[in-house]
Amino acid sequence: MIASNSKVRPISLPKFGLIVLIHALLCFVFFRHIWAGTHSFATGGDSIDQSYMWLTKVFHAVRSGEFALWDFGVMSGVSFVGELQTSPLYPVAWIAGLIFPGDTFRTVDLFLLLHYFIAAICMSVFCLRIGLSTTAALLASIIYAYGTGFSLRVAGQPNLFAGLAWMPLVSLGFYGLAAAAGIKQRISYAVLAGTGVALSFLAGHAHSTVLALMAAFFILPYAMPGLLRLNWLKTNLPRLKELAKLFCLVGLVALILMLPQFIATSEYLVLSYKWYGPGYTSFPHIVPLDFFIASTVPFRGLVSLFTGGSGGDPDGATFFFTRMGLILAAVAIVTAALNRTEQKVLVLCCAVLAIFATSFAFSFISPLAYIYMHLPLLNLVRSPGRALFMFGFAGAILAGIGLDCARMWVRSAAPKIPDFALGGLISGIAILIAVFEIGNFLPPRTQFAIGPDSVIPSVSNNPVAQKLLALSEASPEPYRFYAPEELVPPNIGDLYPILSAHGHRSSRTVAYHSYFDFNPKSEKMDELGVKWWVSDKELQDLPLIAQWNSTYLYERPTAFPVLWRADQDGSGHAIPMQPPHVGQNEVVFNFTSPEHGTFVFGQTAYPGWYASADGIPLPIVMRKELQSVTSLSPIKELRFFYEPIWWRPALFIFLLGWGALLISMGVAGTRHTLRTFRAI
Repeated sequence: MIASNSKVRPISLPKFGLIVLIHALLCFVFFRHIWAGTHSFATGGDSIDQSYMWLTKVFHAVRSGEFALWDFGVMSGVSFVGELQTSPLYPVAWIAGLIFPGDTFRTVDLFLLLHYFIAAICMSVFCLRIGLSTTAALLASIIYAYGTGFSLRVAGQPNLFAGLAWMPLVSLGFYGLAAAAGIKQRISYAVLAGTGVALSFLAGHAHSTVLALMAAFFILPYAMPGLLRLNWLKTNLPRLKELAKLFCLVGLVALILMLPQFIATSEYLVLSYKWYGPGYTSFPHIVPLDFFIASTVPFRGLVSLFTGGSGGDPDGATFFFTRMGLILAAVAIVTAALNRTEQKVLVLCCAVLAIFATSFAFSFISPLAYIYMHLPLLNLVRSPGRALFMFGFAGAILAGIGLDCARMWVRSAAPKIPDFALGGLISGIAILIAVFEIGNFLPPRTQFAIGPDSVIPSVSNNPVAQKLLALSEASPEPYRFYAPEELVPPNIGDLYPILSAHGHRSSRTVAYHSYFDFNPKSEKMDELGVKWWVSDKELQDLPLIAQWNSTYLYERPTAFPVLWRADQDGSGHAIPMQPPHVGQNEVVFNFTSPEHGTFVFGQTAYPGWYASADGIPLPIVMRKELQSVTSLSPIKELRFFYEPIWWRPALFIFLLGWGALLISMGVAGTRHTLRTFRAI
């Protein structure tokens, strides 16, 4: 039995403070251009089109004291909270929105930079808890946070990057609940594991949560010595029952801390299609096997282990975890094979995790794809290359173990030289080489100069968007526009108060997908309130408003406003009104004079919507798949608001859970600090 993994190692406050200080310094050095505001993490694609826009909306909501549940500015109205990737209920996003500067793009950059620091600190604590030395834990955290595929993901999918930052915390929680000696300590770690799972999910991507759980699963044998023995189950059945209860507690804590997001996402996914590249999936959203195989990493991707480049798959995966990390990982494996380290079980766990991640990435090898696509939860990961985030995690731990092993070999070869001298020198050299590698590897791939031709000005100063904003502000009635995402930033409605009939998202509701068409002469576009149409081609029979080279802006004279009145003969017409109030989760229309009849709100069906006329509730009925209400008496104000029946009770449990967690953390932290000072 390996004694070193039978308990959770304590961490002194000075040691933790030193690690925090070093990572704060590294974050300043690696990201000095981000701090200076001359560079940004924003790049083309999902980065600027999705995450930067969504986080802008979340920051604006938290500053106004609201929850962003609905999105009026994209896809003619769509659930914002249900999408999940928008991360509207992520506590770290709330904190960032409140404390960072008001400039939205800079706030997003600092929010993402914060997650490098979170990943580094969580990885340091995890490695210290499982028995690595301080320098080894520091090296492992430096490699994972700044020198793996995780570090590059900030420029691809910031929400996935933010979720992966919590992977070490999830592993720490599960390791602790299995390895801790007392039941109270195990319960504390179960709560920690549940918190990590919830934060990973709330950050905006389910794939990060699945991968974090898988990584924790492969580390568990190190917390339970002898687990692989044939007689382990027979001799440890009582403990296994206790662990099963603790795992249930993890699930309960995670569910409480992400309850409204979990409910909203579950509801939304049942009602939606998800885009996976060539097409859409319907619930339960498992991509076709042939697409999964086509998305795998080819064998030539192994070269990325040395170059740090893309593995050759569509998702840009990489095996890289620095050359120094690769050398030290080899040292750890050789030392464990020679039975010269107490952490050989941990080496085995990390090696198996790395092999599993590689096999998932290479799922084109028959029959791996078929097996993985039929494993619950794991089959939700539609891009096999994303398993290499686990490879980087395992590689970083192996590198840390390798550093301790290298120090052991040197100590045995030169016993007369003090360990703090020679061992410290070896550790310092290894860390400096890794930092130098990362300094050349990370900034060019993740930080982009802000200039006239960069993506931020192309969004914030887009001339077509500015013209649409001016048209919207000049019109008392609310109208929408349609524009291909190549011509206008697709989620611009989350940045400016303009309403779009299109958007770039990983999903769309079945109702809207079935209703919407791309025909500028369609009556459906009239009923959705699409007045302005942007095209890269000349269109006949539509008045041209403006032109920018080969980009044309047309007006559709037949379009109704977003709210219009339906006559008994089936026709419709606009209603004189004041500019509406469009909030986070409601829109209020005020008529210039009392009106009555059937009012159609150009938004497709979705559960959780209610309406009131002059404060009196009105039932919503569907008219041609659009929401409508009828008032027989004249009214001056009509309000549509989104407040699903589950929202208030789920929010109460959610806030109560986070409040209890923060209070308990504060009490525990105070006690730990007092004990430390008394010991000093």
